[in-house]
Amino acid sequence: VFGCPMELSDPEVADRVREARRPQMEDDDYSHEFDAGMVASGLFTDIEHHAVPRETVLPQREYVGYLSTVSAYLMLPLEERQQVLRRIADAMPEQVRVDATVGMTLGRRA
Repeated sequence: VFGCPMELSDPEVADRVREARRPQMEDDDYSHEFDAGMVASGLFTDIEHHAVPRETVLPQREYVGYLSTVSAYLMLPLEERQQVLRRIADAMPEQVRVDATVGMTLGRRA
């Protein structure tokens, strides 16, 4: 199992984004452990977690585009989602630094 949730690296920008998505989205953690099901299933042994650190700079527009694919945003009604994403875009600089660390969980079938 592998994945690459992107999180803002600059705490000030992250705070502004958190504020911009209120009140529709008060939960602050949208990067859930994607491999928890594999671990909890009991179907695998020798489970190993690995991370490949990666940081990059993206145009604000690309980052907001990424957010539009995240399930927490997709669950919002279309009009609310568009409003939240617009507020987030307005709260961000033109370029944003993001932590795009790739997480991998490897396991052998039990």
